[in-house]
Amino acid sequence: MCGIAGIAQFDGPANLGFVKSMTDALAHRGPNGEGFFTHAHVALGHRRLKIIDLSDAARQPIADVAGNAVVTYNGEIYNYKELRDRLAARGHQFVSRGDSETIPAAYAEWGDAFLERLHGMFAFALYDLRNRRLLLARDRMGIKPLYYVRQPGFVAFASEPKAFIIAGVLRPAPNVRAIGDYIQQGYHPQDTCWYEGIQELPPGHYATISADGDFQTRTYWSLPKTSSEIGDDPRSILRSALDHAARTHLQSDVPLGANLSGGIDSSAVVGLLSMQSSERLNTFSVYFREGAYFDERPFIEAVSKKYRTKHHYTVPTWRDALDLLPAVIQTVDGITAGPAVIPTYLLFKDIAARGVVVTNGGQGGDEMFAGYPRHLLPYALAELRAGDAAGRRNGVAALRTLGVKGLLRVAAERAFIPGTMLLHQRLRGRVKPFRHSLRFDDLFRQYLTGYLHCLLQVEDRTSMAASVESRVPLLDDAVVELAASMHSRWKLRDGVPKRVLRDAVDDLLPARVRDRRDKRGLPTPFGIWIRGPLRTYASEILTDPMLRAEQIFDDVLVEQLFGIHCRGLSDLGGLLWRPMVVSLWFQNLRSLRNVSGATQDTQVSRDLFSAASSGR
Repeated sequence: MCGIAGIAQFDGPANLGFVKSMTDALAHRGPNGEGFFTHAHVALGHRRLKIIDLSDAARQPIADVAGNAVVTYNGEIYNYKELRDRLAARGHQFVSRGDSETIPAAYAEWGDAFLERLHGMFAFALYDLRNRRLLLARDRMGIKPLYYVRQPGFVAFASEPKAFIIAGVLRPAPNVRAIGDYIQQGYHPQDTCWYEGIQELPPGHYATISADGDFQTRTYWSLPKTSSEIGDDPRSILRSALDHAARTHLQSDVPLGANLSGGIDSSAVVGLLSMQSSERLNTFSVYFREGAYFDERPFIEAVSKKYRTKHHYTVPTWRDALDLLPAVIQTVDGITAGPAVIPTYLLFKDIAARGVVVTNGGQGGDEMFAGYPRHLLPYALAELRAGDAAGRRNGVAALRTLGVKGLLRVAAERAFIPGTMLLHQRLRGRVKPFRHSLRFDDLFRQYLTGYLHCLLQVEDRTSMAASVESRVPLLDDAVVELAASMHSRWKLRDGVPKRVLRDAVDDLLPARVRDRRDKRGLPTPFGIWIRGPLRTYASEILTDPMLRAEQIFDDVLVEQLFGIHCRGLSDLGGLLWRPMVVSLWFQNLRSLRNVSGATQDTQVSRDLFSAASSGR
């Protein structure tokens, strides 16, 4: 796990000083060292967090032994041992024990097709010295981030958007359309960013940049469609894939642990890892003192007791939110699915303080196996349309699980679209109204490619802010392909969310966890806080003059909703979170503009912008 940055300039030799400025901005992602490489028009930079092979032999950027390709890389290739063996049998030699060296060797052996052989979480830039060609690539699910800026004279890339701004490559300005998408649906499309002029390489894609500036993006992987080829009963196949994922995700030369929320997904991960390891696992959880709904310790402790883990708690308070919220929003660049980002940020800080460098979490289980209440109605409709007895039984069971309140919630969301209501009148025509699909297969892909992508970005930023590597075993490539191929009837059979996952790990879960039906998702008492001790603070953020000047929100409606929330008529904390995040992001933007202005006055940045504006 690391931070990467670099540039390809088309008017002459690459300026290493510029890349060093970007990697300095990413020092938190790799506090254990830095490295650089230059050749002709390309410069690559790397910040290292040591995970596998702690020696200097694994320093990056790293080349194949022949010196034909060099890579700067962030992530983990979980099948790297298998790749090394196959490459060694073909005559390739290695000087390190790490996974990074397999990337340039695999490229030298198989060309661009090598991407299909990599299994893991990754974002990297690989430079082909013989063909003077730069290749950028990102893993299948987008677990690791990769951003880029294209100008007439150069292409720059980095692990986080702020690296471009702090280094002076870009004058920061808001991408109002991406922000509008976030306000409506809680996330924005995969290939966009809140900063104008910065793009994100989509998951499962790679880009090639030639010496003359030709830029091409291609897809090397996409979600498979539902298939009958996985057999009549995929539970044993799923368990085998999960066991294999656990083995590979335990690979580490530094202390390793797991996040444990008490839900089915993280509990399954703890069980899978514990069954594969002879050592007691360090586990980490969050709870709040604001009431039983925000305290999942009974479930957490049932799992911790079963596997005799060394367990640690983080207990955030409203004072933590008051002190840290601006820093949290700055860390994630505005990308938040909800206020759970606050305890997540604090949790990773505590994990790092206890000396653990790698953790494994349960992200992805709800999205892959239909764990959200919103999945139930589309599933019920599809099953009832099937017309057979099993379909009718499953459809009715799903409707019972959803209940009258759930049906009313779906109807209200489709009638009012709360996020769209928040938008200023001038933006409503520019941002397409968003509704979740009522077709199960479409909704399934919306969650996997949209909401999950946001959660993964939050996971990456908050963990890397603490210099911790966060792994997600449930998103192992084999598990994802199996889940995407699996018929929905396995995921929600008899109206039970995540039924196939529950069955596959039945022996690993305490009964009280296995039988849980309440979907909480790290509940955070943000609504309680902004109605109580953070009321004045929240009001100041929501009425910030800079935010109002941007004309993004219907200010009158936001004030009305805040009043309704504070009077206790309805808990609107989740909805009010979005304008608060945007307001804090604009405050940070103002600070970044000052930093960027000072940086762009340097000779390196002036030369860069001169080349870009002249189109050289």
